[in-house]
Amino acid sequence: AGQITSIRESYKVKEGYSELESKGITGVSGYVTITKVWEANVGSWKETDKATSMIYSYKKEEGGKLKNVVDRYEGNVLDTRQVSYYEEQGEETDKRTVLVQENWVAGDILEGFSYTYWDKVTDSVYGDGKTGKVVKVTENYLNLDGNKTIDKEDKKYMESRYYAYYIKEEDKVGKLILERWEGKRGNL
Repeated sequence: AGQITSIRESYKVKEGYSELESKGITGVSGYVTITKVWEANVGSWKETDKATSMIYSYKKEEGGKLKNVVDRYEGNVLDTRQVSYYEEQGEETDKRTVLVQENWVAGDILEGFSYTYWDKVTDSVYGDGKTGKVVKVTENYLNLDGNKTIDKEDKKYMESRYYAYYIKEEDKVGKLILERWEGKRGNL
């Protein structure tokens, strides 16, 4: 009927679990979820086989914010880290809560980041151009100056913007629409 291509095994551990310290995972809030992934030779897989990759997901307080961290190891090498948290952005009269997601390579190179929030827009493909449509917006940026922080230099150029929303279509319950916008920041 098909061919098995991957196997995942997930479990939760408390801080102090022997494996965490070697990965530098300390000061967590709550449990750490460990996911083992096997993607090679899974047809003859045994539970004792070395996993292709290991994923560690945990929460950690940093800078007064509770952050969700997902570390992906290939062998013993930290390949990628995603850090997500919420923050208030905008002017005093127009504040909004946004989900910030930072994308790190090898845990110490900030590659890029995104902001996700809800907004009413007039330029969506299925909108009428006047009254506006409520969409989930994701703005993607690159870390252009190569430092380890999100700053004004990085926000000068937006890599892309996504709109996500549902529309009702005749006999269907709902149809998911994803729009990707690219171009100059003032013209996205």
